[in-house]
Amino acid sequence: LDHPPYSADLAPADFWLFPKVKLAMKGDCYDTIQDIQRECTVVLNAIPQKEYSDCFRKPFNRFQLCIDIQVGVSVPVGRHCPIITETYAMKKSNVFEWHTRFKEGQEDVQDDPRSGQPKTQRTTANVDRVRTLVLSDRRLGVRLIAEELNMDLGMIKYSVKIVLRIVTHDEKKRRLHFSLNVLRNAEMSDRAITGDGTWCFQYDPETKRQRMVWKAQNSPSVEKSTYVSLAVQDHACVFLRSQGDSSL
Repeated sequence: LDHPPYSADLAPADFWLFPKVKLAMKGDCYDTIQDIQRECTVVLNAIPQKEYSDCFRKPFNRFQLCIDIQVGVSVPVGRHCPIITETYAMKKSNVFEWHTRFKEGQEDVQDDPRSGQPKTQRTTANVDRVRTLVLSDRRLGVRLIAEELNMDLGMIKYSVKIVLRIVTHDEKKRRLHFSLNVLRNAEMSDRAITGDGTWCFQYDPETKRQRMVWKAQNSPSVEKSTYVSLAVQDHACVFLRSQGDSSL
């Protein structure tokens, strides 16, 4: 048996099913057309259902559309949108897009390769520019070269993280010592229910835009205190006792 002639009436699945049937029935002799149909049914039933689904993927729809263009058939949108597997059905806009491509002479049914992320920095021209600039003055640093050639160093402008107050190393030690004493004294937790403290400063805080700094993407975050302490500063601590008045 020869492959069916290419025509607009040939379904996309025929290009996949017919070679399989031909290969399975190769060398066999049949007396009647009913015997051939019966054997074809056996062969088709043995094919997994997933393979039937795969034969209706988009490339087969595009291949059928390409044949329609070659034989001069108008664009029947419904013909190229299979009902069996709606997941792989081509949209109406895609049908007309591929119709235009095939009309212009394209025969490839695969998608165009993606270009990927464009290389905007490391190009042959930029490498030559950097080499020329370094040879002219070897004392130039990376930042100066980037500014001179208008290149990006991969740095981002980062808003500094604002904390209540940046505690010094000595203050951390005193807080640790005080906390350990509180934990050792079991009666302390019975006398005080809760407590809180705050620093009272004269301060002039910066805006968020004024606090922005340049940093590399992998460098650690930067912290800055909310308060710019001046001559006057107080630390107010409030404790609520389980019995009696509160203390300040």
